[in-house]
Amino acid sequence: MLPLRSIPKQVAFLLVRIRGVGTSRGRSNFGRDMRRMLLYGAALAACGCALTLRNPVVYHSFQYPAPKQTATAVARGTLMVYRFLLAPSVHSHFLVISKEPGSQEAVNQHRWDRSPADMITELIQRDLQESGLFEKAVDQFSTAPYRYALEGHIFDLGGLMSKEGARAVLETEVSLVDFETPLRADKTVMKKRYKILIPCANAEPDSIAAGLSQAAQELSLRLQNDIQASFKRPKPREGGS
Repeated sequence: MLPLRSIPKQVAFLLVRIRGVGTSRGRSNFGRDMRRMLLYGAALAACGCALTLRNPVVYHSFQYPAPKQTATAVARGTLMVYRFLLAPSVHSHFLVISKEPGSQEAVNQHRWDRSPADMITELIQRDLQESGLFEKAVDQFSTAPYRYALEGHIFDLGGLMSKEGARAVLETEVSLVDFETPLRADKTVMKKRYKILIPCANAEPDSIAAGLSQAAQELSLRLQNDIQASFKRPKPREGGS
């Protein structure tokens, strides 16, 4: 039998009572002690259930359907999509809701399934591949040779509560570079900052997360349109003239 010092106090207390159950005093106290232990167990179980039900952790991700092909290799060559970078003010783990510009409050029970930078990068790459704007769109871990590179920075991501109501906010800057641009010409095909505001039904975390998925989809659509428009412009000649 295990020594009493190696088991919890309440259990040890009960075992001592059980050992003495054969005595008259033990028989008189055993029922009372058993009821006490049952009450202890029920109270602990109730507390555990209450904590589990009261504070469940919910994980969110960006979800929306892939676009249909809208172009046929407008740009000849492969595009590499670099991982988007998060500004220091953007939280990479928790959903953030601000009640006014400049103030942020992380919702501890509502977290990102993965880094939002990774999820947005993957969706942009997927959408550009499906759109047909490039012959191929790969991630930065690919060993395939590529002509174009897309990179982005995320400056704001979360919910905003203001007099206009609850909105999901996604602010990014994206640039596209062509490494086969003529010598001494600007390699930047396009560079643009996007600030997307999506109205939400309320400021609840689930509503804000759904709005951010719509914002990510809107970012992707605007980016595709801007890239297509950029390739329709006349290309710069060598020497920048």
